[in-house]
Parts: sequence; C-alpha cells; structure tokens
Amino acid sequence: MNIQIENYFGNDIMKLDYCQKNKEVPGERIGEVESIVEEFGYNVADVDVDENGIDYIRVQEVNVDNSEEQGRKDLLSMISKLNETYL
Repeated sequence: MNIQIENYFGNDIMKLDYCQKNKEVPGERIGEVESIVEEFGYNVADVDVDENGIDYIRVQEVNVDNSEEQGRKDLLSMISKLNETYL
C-alpha cells in the first residue's frame, strides 16, 4: 500500500510505501488511514493510480492554522502512527 502525503496546497511532502502482497486499496483500509490521519489535521483526499498502475491513498493537510513547528510535529507523529500500524 502506498500513501502520498501532501500539504494544504497539494504540494507533495512524502510518499510512504508499505510492502504488501495485494496492492489494491480496499475500502476498509481507506477508513483505517482516515481515522489515523484525522487526529493530526489531515484527511484522505482520494485514491489514485500511479504510473505503474498501483493504487495509492492521497492524504492532504486540512489544518493550516498550526505554527510551522507544530505542523512538523503533527506530521512526524502521523507518520509514526502510520508506520506502527502498517509496518
């Protein structure tokens, strides 16, 4: 499963690639990711297909009221939580 993280303006921040046998993104997985990222001021924007035909979840920042420092902390915490869940 792949997760593309973007800032509020749609600029790429990072891409997380989790090795799994099934590269498709089922609906329950989208719900899992949504529940994790909401806590940190992000949401699931959509599911798209990359140039290799692999589905990925696009996660976008929705809270731009944070200071730059708090935004970085939230991003790092969110990535840690996603890694705990999917690694």
